[in-house]
Amino acid sequence: MVKAYVLIQADASGAPLAEELQTIPNVISAQQVSGAFDVIAVARSSSAQDLTDGVLARIRSIPGVIRALPAMLDGTAA
Repeated sequence: MVKAYVLIQADASGAPLAEELQTIPNVISAQQVSGAFDVIAVARSSSAQDLTDGVLARIRSIPGVIRALPAMLDGTAA
């Protein structure tokens, strides 16, 4: 199992994304934050490839998402 923080930048005119992100399978949590990123989510998947091709692709497809950068947690790969 792989876990990652996903750092998300969104369009300033967009609606808050945290609640919508939490409806995506394998997104464990999501919080609106201030600073360089607008939302930080925690996601998990069976592999880094699945995280990129599945979870991150879904996050990036949400209207208003400009960028979604994963930060894999060390020691979570099975």
